[in-house]
Amino acid sequence: MVPQFKVAVEVVVKHQGQCLMCQRPTTDEDAPSTLCFPGGKIEQHEILPDVLEHVARREVLEETGVHIHNLKYVWSTTTLHGSQPVLFVTFQADFLSGEPTPQPGEVDAVLWMTPEQILEDPRTPLWIRETVRRCQP
Repeated sequence: MVPQFKVAVEVVVKHQGQCLMCQRPTTDEDAPSTLCFPGGKIEQHEILPDVLEHVARREVLEETGVHIHNLKYVWSTTTLHGSQPVLFVTFQADFLSGEPTPQPGEVDAVLWMTPEQILEDPRTPLWIRETVRRCQP
């Protein structure tokens, strides 16, 4: 049987020329201590209209404590996570409110970075660099 796609979102949250970044936990199985945008998978119980937008808002809040608005689709791509196919959908949003704070069990750090800082940081994986390039004005 062919595995079905899991669907995940990531959100490039912008504010005053900077992007909200997370640092994955050191215990992360896939990419420990790397930088990433807030995001995550659709959960089984999330059967609702505008589910991608709902998940985007939920994941940003869960991981960073931040509320967003002006959510816009940027791009999508597919990849394999081991043998599991995954559809990644990227959104861009504006910061609305909240104090960026790493949420226990979600991420180790939350920080504002310019696109240039993200691209130059050795903790930034190639796929995150591509997202940064696609989100440039």
